[in-house]
Amino acid sequence: EECFEALHRLGEIRHSNRISEANVLQMFPTAAMITSIESKYGESISMEDILGVKPKKKIRSWERKAEGPVVEEVVVEEKKKEIVRLKGPTDDKNPEFEKYLKTRKSKDFLAEQDELLKKAQEEADIARERRIAEDAKEDPDRYMYSTQKLAYTEIKKAQLRDRLSKEKNCTFTYSQDYTSQTVSMVDAERLKHVLEEENRKKWKTERGFKYPAPRKASEWNVHPDKPSQSRIDILSEEWVENELHPENVKREVKLKPGQPDFDTVPSNGKMIFGGFEAPRYTREYESQNIGSSTTLPRGHAIDVKNPSFFNSVHLNGEEQAAEEEALKKKAEEEWRSKIVVDSLDFLVGGFVQKDVPDQLDRVSDILAGPAMKTSLKIVRNARLPSGKKVPLRPPPYSIFSSGKFEDPKDFTEDLRPNDPTTYLSKTATGEGNDFYRYIHHHTGKPKSQTFVAKKEIKPLTEGERFSGDPRWGTSS
Repeated sequence: EECFEALHRLGEIRHSNRISEANVLQMFPTAAMITSIESKYGESISMEDILGVKPKKKIRSWERKAEGPVVEEVVVEEKKKEIVRLKGPTDDKNPEFEKYLKTRKSKDFLAEQDELLKKAQEEADIARERRIAEDAKEDPDRYMYSTQKLAYTEIKKAQLRDRLSKEKNCTFTYSQDYTSQTVSMVDAERLKHVLEEENRKKWKTERGFKYPAPRKASEWNVHPDKPSQSRIDILSEEWVENELHPENVKREVKLKPGQPDFDTVPSNGKMIFGGFEAPRYTREYESQNIGSSTTLPRGHAIDVKNPSFFNSVHLNGEEQAAEEEALKKKAEEEWRSKIVVDSLDFLVGGFVQKDVPDQLDRVSDILAGPAMKTSLKIVRNARLPSGKKVPLRPPPYSIFSSGKFEDPKDFTEDLRPNDPTTYLSKTATGEGNDFYRYIHHHTGKPKSQTFVAKKEIKPLTEGERFSGDPRWGTSS
């Protein structure tokens, strides 16, 4: 088998045009195949077999005898060794097949393919010319790029959509396996342009944008500052003083009989309320002393302290706090005098409620009043087969609020008893070892982490306890 495969590969290599093809197709025989061919068909060959002539032996100068005359080189024919054949002769002649090769007429496949290609090219040229002539009648102008208005591809797509739109209740596609290959029956780009054109018509005029816009003949004699019609209507109305600026809203002051109004002018008539006290000087003003380096026009100012200068007409400090506390206490007493209930706490089921609403009352506002929905009416008026009405009762406050209290049962009483015969581990005496549930926290740790000093602490002697320090007493 290896010998046949090697001969087959060598034959394929002879027909190969490129050595790279032979490498890619793995045409080269392996070493085992070559060895198999040599063992079956190989034999030793001589130089005569390789060169085709008998070799001539040459006598070199060092082969001549040291003594004796120098003679020319003589070519001695080598006697052919007798070849001993260990295998049968190879039959590599086939006269009948060689005679058949001389008379065989091989078919020229390349010429046949050239004829078929030439014929197909002629038919394609004829079909193309016919198609060009038909397209020239329909679309005389052609544009190859899709961004142009008269693109050939888009025109053909539109024609295809028009033709396919006549078929109802069906879908056309280039591939049944992929949805993206479905033929779109709507031209999205064309619809976009139509919408843009319609939108443009809403704000674009036919004559275009011109500023200033040309005026009509009736507007030539109109004053450029003529007010608008709305302004003319407003000016024709009756004038109302401060119609748009009414008087500010303020608190009405009602004085009791004989009560004077608040006066911002102090009683002395000199100071303004909220301002500083008028300064005092040693003499009256003298204008002749203006610019003097030794005498002031009014002399020196007198330092007068007014103890009531910083007093305010408003209450503050302790007096204000006492008044606010009295008002608060009075309002609380007045509110308590109006209470008619026994307790101020809000109780539901005998329990004090918090500020947040109770979870049991979260649907009280929804279920308040008679049922209006038909389904709720059916539920609320439900009756048993015997005719007894089944009223809806509110849920209990707690699942633990009903029933007599009982001590909880010990759950270990119902557990399966221990069976030492089923234990996997054994003790040193051979008894079953139960599951060890309590693991010490020192288990698995090195001794350096679990070392505990257990040195005994000796108690103090009497001499050490009472060493003369008065804090510890004296020895007896």
